[in-house]
Amino acid sequence: MPSCPHQTFLSSPNRSCAASSTMVWFALFVTVSAHRSKVTANSSAATEIPATVSACLAAWRSAALSRSTRSMTASATQPAAGPTGSSRASVDPRNQRQTCAIRHNFGGIQTLESPAPAGVTTTKPTLASTSAPQFLPIRAGPSLHEVMPAGCVLMHQSIGEKMYHKMPATTAPLVDPAILAQAPHNEFAALRPHHAVISLGERQYMALRATDVQRLLKDDRTIQVEGSTFCQLQSIPDGATRRLLSDFFLLSNGKPHRDRRGLFARTFAYSAMQSETARIRSIADQIVFSLPRNTSFDFVDTMAAQVPAKMTAALLGLPEVTVPYFTHAAYSISRAVSPIYPIDIHGEIEQATSELFGFVEDQLHERIQTPKDDLLTGLVADWQEHRNLSFESLVHQILGLIVGGTDTTRAAFAVLVYLLLERPDQWQAVQSDPSLIPGAVAEALRYEPSVGSITRFTVVDIQIGDTMVPKGSLLRLSTMSAMRDPALYADPERFDIRREDHPRLHTVFGDGPHRCIGEMLARIELQESLTALIAGAPGITLEAPPQLIGFGGIRQITPMITRIPA
Repeated sequence: MPSCPHQTFLSSPNRSCAASSTMVWFALFVTVSAHRSKVTANSSAATEIPATVSACLAAWRSAALSRSTRSMTASATQPAAGPTGSSRASVDPRNQRQTCAIRHNFGGIQTLESPAPAGVTTTKPTLASTSAPQFLPIRAGPSLHEVMPAGCVLMHQSIGEKMYHKMPATTAPLVDPAILAQAPHNEFAALRPHHAVISLGERQYMALRATDVQRLLKDDRTIQVEGSTFCQLQSIPDGATRRLLSDFFLLSNGKPHRDRRGLFARTFAYSAMQSETARIRSIADQIVFSLPRNTSFDFVDTMAAQVPAKMTAALLGLPEVTVPYFTHAAYSISRAVSPIYPIDIHGEIEQATSELFGFVEDQLHERIQTPKDDLLTGLVADWQEHRNLSFESLVHQILGLIVGGTDTTRAAFAVLVYLLLERPDQWQAVQSDPSLIPGAVAEALRYEPSVGSITRFTVVDIQIGDTMVPKGSLLRLSTMSAMRDPALYADPERFDIRREDHPRLHTVFGDGPHRCIGEMLARIELQESLTALIAGAPGITLEAPPQLIGFGGIRQITPMITRIPA
């Protein structure tokens, strides 16, 4: 068994957990294991997921969501001194029940025993340079030897949660996504040296190391997750959102992928995007000029969101007055591709998808009746000539392009500016030497990416490190972890705009036939927006930093408060 701060064998009868919670986890494991052979043996349908497995995944997601939203109000109590990384049993004199006091400190995270309401023990995380997150409960109950089967492993998450599951020594450790999401960089740094792969649930894995991520991005033993499979695995209800994701070119392979992506190939070619540089700079200059002066404002909405949205509108030929409408819808829809589908806001996502579909459909019908000199007219003409897609599918591809072309660049630009303003020497450097701007963009995309992982589907069993990832699994390639891997970058925790060890192909944009089609547009938008901001608002200051939320898929960003002197 690898030595890892996330794993501790059950050796003391005094450690405790909730019997009911533990047995539910074990029951889920046994149930899913019973169906494993049925999935892997079915060579004709690699994407088939038994109903029982789907039910288990749904139950697991529900439990993770419940944990992530539960808030405990308790005051921290410092335990007796002990070595970092030690565990000991103690009796809580306040309620005379067994608790397990854990103290860990790695990656700037410290977990301590905390008092809580009767029947619940909590740990209070202290995160370096971040605000304190919610308390996460450690459930008290009988001795583990009374409720745990032999061979089980205690998974101590460094933010304070305990999880138990049946785990052979050569399989990936099971990590709760709700825990991982709270401080992903610290968690990845703790896990990566010991594990090439972690498990996020039955048949859901995440590769952490740069060499594996880069190799698997173009490995033909993995394919892009088909939209229908993604929706099935995520238990997305029938409706507009499921139809969109099942049809979008990003979630397809082979000829369907080539046909759908081919619609935009000429538009997003390198030479075509280079010719748009002046227009992008003009849009950015206008936005910077209109920014408020001598008052606090949210940089994310007021500046970062505007450039990609207005550029997308300009490329497609959408009226500028519609930008606020379709960008709001796009941000809602982007949450559908999170590692765990946010079923609690499904209604919001479904409404946004339906409305944006209708909006794009109306725009296309207008072009059929009255052609214009824009991309939408060209797409309609191409569709009418070849008819290799249904009209509904054409709408889906454009809708997906709007979503992909706005949300990720919005977050990326806000983070770029934040990282520079937080480091005055590097902000001054890009002001003095514009030739450093492309390097600053590349480094920000590495250091804090707006897309945390790229998901693939395994078509055969794949050995990654000590873990055999079974055929028919979701394999998330963590670009977020890979781009802080010391095996790829020297001193990866340091933000350095002069860094010279970036790979020729930036990992954040993927690789192979699914490499991001909008890479060149995104780079130009980021570079020209930063150039415009430096020229038009050199005195901008940061009042409240943003946070990127999540560890996979499209990450969500919180407001970033800035001020520009008059």
